[in-house]
Amino acid sequence: MAFLLAGAIVLAYAGAAGAAPPQAQGMVLSTADFPDGATLLSQNASALPFLPHLAYSSTYTRSFSSVNLGGKRVTSLVASAVVAKDEGKLSSFVTELVAGARSKLVRTTIISQVKTELAAELKQKVTGGGFLRVRTMHTGDVALEFDFYIHTARIGLTVDEIFVQKGPALEAVVVTTGEPGLTAGQAFGLAKTANARITAASGAPPANTVAPSISGTPALGSILSARPGSWTGGGITFAYQWFRCNATGGACVAIPDATSASYTVSTADEGATVAVSVSATNPGGNTLVMSQPTAAVPTG
Repeated sequence: MAFLLAGAIVLAYAGAAGAAPPQAQGMVLSTADFPDGATLLSQNASALPFLPHLAYSSTYTRSFSSVNLGGKRVTSLVASAVVAKDEGKLSSFVTELVAGARSKLVRTTIISQVKTELAAELKQKVTGGGFLRVRTMHTGDVALEFDFYIHTARIGLTVDEIFVQKGPALEAVVVTTGEPGLTAGQAFGLAKTANARITAASGAPPANTVAPSISGTPALGSILSARPGSWTGGGITFAYQWFRCNATGGACVAIPDATSASYTVSTADEGATVAVSVSATNPGGNTLVMSQPTAAVPTG
């Protein structure tokens, strides 16, 4: 369910000059964050439409159902992340968010909008709603929870919106449950997980220390194998793309569908050289390095 202020917001990255910003996808909660069970409903590289209208370098959203939080089953959970290019605008947004948590006018506006959205989602008339509490939590730099209720003729729901800021990153997770909603411990557990996600995704991307290479004989029918080389950084996964280059190793063109760690030399490679690129990815970003080309594949 999409509500005002819902989702996970991760904005701005003040890294070293030329460093890639952290990727929003690595900051969004995943099924791995729910060891007692969760079902992924959707994920896409977009931001929820009501997030701040800032310039983003990346965005990502995931939604879940059947989430089990230590024995408590929740109706839905939504997380969305964006990485903005201006950290100052993030600070302004967080300041307004904290101030709004104490404002009766802002609370009334939020409840009014949530009633409208929930009525359309459930196709039921919303008969009541209001704030239950606002809590601060000790994780990250700033952590804040909005907790409010919504009633229809048939059901009562509680919505928890948990925001965690750490440096240039802000993440929020929206949980919809039956009453009485999340306990303070369950909310704090989600806040700590969000903070851990921010920390991991804000780390350095993989750095290559030994270049990728190719083993095997460049001859018709031979199997070439990619060696990824050596890298620094944790949690790295590798992806491969093979290239066909001219006899001197230049003018390389990607070979269609050649994306595994091995490649079988074909007649199309006769007279050409072969190279492979290795793409290394961790929560902090992505780095791509190209190998040296092989010797030319003999013709005939």
